[in-house]
This record gives sequence, structure tokens and C-alpha cells, in this order.
Amino acid sequence: MSQRRAMPITSASRMLWSVISDVLGPLPVCAAMFSAASQGDRWWLSALGWTLLGIAFAGIIPYFLTWRLRHPRDGSLQPKGSRSRTMLLAAVAAAIGFAVLLVLSAPDKLLVTIGSIVATLVVIAWTNAHWRWSNHVAASAAGTAIIVEASPAAGAFGVVATCAVATARVALNRHSWSECFWGATAGATTAAVTQIMLSKT
Repeated sequence: MSQRRAMPITSASRMLWSVISDVLGPLPVCAAMFSAASQGDRWWLSALGWTLLGIAFAGIIPYFLTWRLRHPRDGSLQPKGSRSRTMLLAAVAAAIGFAVLLVLSAPDKLLVTIGSIVATLVVIAWTNAHWRWSNHVAASAAGTAIIVEASPAAGAFGVVATCAVATARVALNRHSWSECFWGATAGATTAAVTQIMLSKT
């Protein structure tokens, strides 16, 4: 197996790219959840509450559950097998969150969005068993694909955010451009197809 050639990077640059990767990456998904929760005549504060619950169950909890798996103590790249298990764990956690929100009678559109996220996590888990496609870029692209129908302007922001996340992952020597491209393709395609299928049920 060929080794990835690491490009030199300063501590300040690493911190900046890490912030871009970890902050901009989830924003399209968060925006998609808020857009879904606020559709109809729902009061914005109610929509915000449902959005925060969705982010907690489908984002924050899976993120912290998989933190140690995603960050080996020696700072090395996470092996493909471990990456696959990590995303499966995240998918299971998000699916449990989906079930909880279903019991709580969350808005239908929000459930569709979270269902699309769960499906994307499952597909990413499968791809991780074979390739090192970028999970960060896949998640950002998935959120962009979900929100673009409701708000083209937000979709445009999502595209910019996804490109910024891809640049950050490459700058941090975590992925190549091709791994970012295929991660984005897998995330956006899975989320868009699942969104359409769930919306028809």
C-alpha cells in the first residue's frame, strides 16, 4: 500500500484548517434540519427546539460516541476497518435518535431529513470498508443535497462549505482530492435519493 505524502503544515495552519473542517462540515446538515423543522406554520422557536433535538440525536451524540475511534492516540490515520465500524456506530446512534423523535411526534420533514442522514451514514460505513473517502466532506455534501430543494441560497452556501471542508481535509493531510470528491459524491447522492424516497411515503 502506498503511503500518503504528508505536506508540511504549521501548528497555526493546522488549527485553522481543523476549525474549518469541524465547524463548516456540520453546518449544511444543521441548516437542513432547521429548514425541515420550520416548514409549515410552525413557530420559529418550536422549529429551533426540534432542530436542536435532531442535532443532538443525529449529530452530537454519534460524534462523541465515535470520538476515540476517529482519533487514534498515536495521531495516525484511522484504518479502513475502524472507519467502517465508526460510521456504523454513528448510524445506529442516529437511528435510535430517529426512533426517539418519532415517538415524540417530531415534524415529518425533520424525520425525513434524519432518515436521510441515517441512510447516508450506512452507505458511508460500507464505502469505508473499501476506500478512505472523506466522511467530513460526505456529511457536508449530504446536508447540501437535502437543503438545496427548500432553499437554493442555502444550497449555494452548502456547496461553498463543502468545498472549504474538502480543502481543509487535504491541507490537513487526511485525504486526497479524489477521496474528497468521491466522499462528496457518495454523501450527496445517498442523501438526495433517500430524501426523495422517504418524502413519497
